[in-house]
Amino acid sequence: AYAQNIFNSGDMYYRAHQFSNAAKQYEEGLKAIRDNGDIRDQLYARYYKLWEESITKDKRFREIYSYVSAIANTEKQYTEEELNKAIGLGEEGLKIVPNSNALGSALHKVKWKLSELKRQKELQAQCEAKWQEGTTLFNQKRPQEAMIKFKENLACAPNNQQRQQYVIQIEQSIRQQEAQRQACMNIRKQ
Repeated sequence: AYAQNIFNSGDMYYRAHQFSNAAKQYEEGLKAIRDNGDIRDQLYARYYKLWEESITKDKRFREIYSYVSAIANTEKQYTEEELNKAIGLGEEGLKIVPNSNALGSALHKVKWKLSELKRQKELQAQCEAKWQEGTTLFNQKRPQEAMIKFKENLACAPNNQQRQQYVIQIEQSIRQQEAQRQACMNIRKQ
């Protein structure tokens, strides 16, 4: 009777997804049965299995929570693959402990980080497209239009020193060509 009461308490914790508490109760109930010397009791086998499951689920949930919350709460930049892994693990953890507000919150942060990463990649792709458009226009001998695209690229990616130098060189070249053209026009007018 004593062991059954303890097992009932363990069952309550198990249903509430409080696996650490459930394991403690099951362990105490199993000890009570062992102390009575009757480990062949059907309750023993049943609750031994539940004790093992409780320990396994508690351990897995703690591993998952630790991993997901670490990614959620650091400023480090993660890859899309790393964030997707954390999301998958977070969803697995919520299957183990569906009512975990802490894991739910961490998972929400990781999903937000993934959406931000995708948004940044899209902005970078749009920015890079401006450079490519500028290159195409420049190769088509349309330097003025190319400069507009190059400057749009530099506005969204201001830290690219190599491209900044390239644009400065093109601007100087355009000014020199314009000065030469103007000089030719002045000579023709004479």
